[in-house]
Amino acid sequence: MPPRGWSASGGKSDFPEGVLRPDHAGYPVRVAQALKHLPELYFRGNAELLSCQTMLAVVGSRRPSFQAEKNLDRILRPLAGAPLTIVSGLAIGLDACGHEAALEGGLPTIAVVGSPVAAHELYPASNRKLADRILSAGGLLISPFPKGTPFAKWNFPRRNEIIAALSHAVLIAAAKKLSGALGTARFALDFGRDVLVIPGDIADPLYAGSNTLLQAGAHPVLSGEDILSFLGIELPVRHQTLRTGNALGDAMLQLLAERNRTIDELARTLKSNIYSIQSCLTMLEMKGIARLGEDGVIRLT
Repeated sequence: MPPRGWSASGGKSDFPEGVLRPDHAGYPVRVAQALKHLPELYFRGNAELLSCQTMLAVVGSRRPSFQAEKNLDRILRPLAGAPLTIVSGLAIGLDACGHEAALEGGLPTIAVVGSPVAAHELYPASNRKLADRILSAGGLLISPFPKGTPFAKWNFPRRNEIIAALSHAVLIAAAKKLSGALGTARFALDFGRDVLVIPGDIADPLYAGSNTLLQAGAHPVLSGEDILSFLGIELPVRHQTLRTGNALGDAMLQLLAERNRTIDELARTLKSNIYSIQSCLTMLEMKGIARLGEDGVIRLT
């Protein structure tokens, strides 16, 4: 029999489905501590993620610039391998970028949605394939809205409240003056969560809300290392910044810390020739820092 407070939501699904009621042992502690009125939480996927030790919310504009997307990707990539779960809202724009970065970095990710979690009801419809990828990677979709709940704009403040409640800190990737991400930041502050902000051009309206938060005392974030330091997370040596005393070798290590790469990829990215890359690779192999596999892929050891 299912535990008290849990009930199957029915229907066909490749992933676990159900509802967590406030009296259920699996109900997220941080949400229970933060909210006065506890909603039932409908889920699809791996509900065990709700007990993860450290969660970082990532929210931002639905219409980001290319530079805003690039900045967020640059900051989240070094988090690969960290004991960290990325929480966001499955919205188009920077929310989706946050989920994508988590998937690429092998980090667990939770999507708190402003709609029911059933596949045919997920909003936005354009991100349903992303939702499937989240579930396939062992992630989770949760919502306070049961099946059949109609779409309404006031669903999103409730979603944002849960995002903030779940998380230990909220990262604002880019927010305009009236951005919904600012609502998530306000909830975070109400719940005693820290607000982290990627700074932006003071003349760019896309960052007007972000820069106002910084002016009010939010914490600026310029790198993934800033986030890890702020959350008190120390990565294993393999994922720390390594130095070789050689500029090209250090650049190679920085790229390899993000993900495994081939010699050709490194040469293209670093605008170097293959012979120089091979020479540095030999040095890294002699130092026991990296190795070239039989599949032609270089990995940190």
